[in-house]
Amino acid sequence: MEGLADSPRSGRPPRVSPAYLELLLRTVETDPRQLGFVFSRWTCARLASYLEQRTQVAISPWWVNELLHCHGFAWRRTKLTTQHLAGEGKKARAARRLRSLK
Repeated sequence: MEGLADSPRSGRPPRVSPAYLELLLRTVETDPRQLGFVFSRWTCARLASYLEQRTQVAISPWWVNELLHCHGFAWRRTKLTTQHLAGEGKKARAARRLRSLK
């Protein structure tokens, strides 16, 4: 049975520690405005930058996306829509604003 034990492997140790991963998962579920940012949605690039500032561990936005995907987060581009607005006046103003952005 001793011969079946796994031996140490060569190569670079992983950069993402369990503590880093826990911080990533906690951060992605937090509204960025609660952390003092002006934006309301996280992007992978923003998450990577924020976590690098907090942990001094540089991870690419692509790898942040992969980590989130492995933990059940579906990352999609947000749609510009007015469906969440209740009043017709607000919908009309928002629709004009969206058209001006295109």
